[in-house]
Amino acid sequence: MNEPDFTQLSQDEVVQLVNTELDRCMEPHYREQWWHSDGLGATPIQLLGEGRYRKLWRYAQAMSDPGEVDLTAIESEPD
Repeated sequence: MNEPDFTQLSQDEVVQLVNTELDRCMEPHYREQWWHSDGLGATPIQLLGEGRYRKLWRYAQAMSDPGEVDLTAIESEPD
């Protein structure tokens, strides 16, 4: 998937994009838990509230293929 233009998206649209990514690898119950997990330095819900949409989306993509993505590389990417 090409990277969305996050400057043009609302929070609700970002949530939908992230949930679509997460649907590829986890059941809805676990997806809800993921939004409140703190393994990323901040919870995904905090990243959303801070407007860090691109980083949030990249973390969700990484969940689909954790062996292929270095989470520390995402951490150092711009928001």
